[in-house]
Amino acid sequence: MANNDPRSEDYAWSIDEERFDLGSFGEALDALESDGRLAVGQVIYYGETEQQAASSFVPTADQIIDCAADNAYDHAGEHSEGFGNDVTPEAKAELNAFLSEWANKNMRVHFWLVRNVRKYIVTAEDVSAWEG
Repeated sequence: MANNDPRSEDYAWSIDEERFDLGSFGEALDALESDGRLAVGQVIYYGETEQQAASSFVPTADQIIDCAADNAYDHAGEHSEGFGNDVTPEAKAELNAFLSEWANKNMRVHFWLVRNVRKYIVTAEDVSAWEG
């Protein structure tokens, strides 16, 4: 049976619901204590971490083609109309695959997204176990 206690799971924690840079429940309590805010009823937040591939942050082939068309317009004005319209779906797929492979190989993702953020209210048991 799965344990539903977030204190025993691998979540990102926050004492302000903005920075989820605390890697455990204990780190969250320690941060509260350092701030002088460790008390029964104090609200802290936790959420599930989701690591993204570097490729999810790079532009798509369509975005690059649009950018190239804008650059062409900046240089040649209306004479560049239609620039990039002849790129085939196969060529776009090839570019997307290249960009994804390159990004995932060369760009390190050192952060994560936090999903399903929930509140946790510090209990008397939490405080006494931490201080004890």
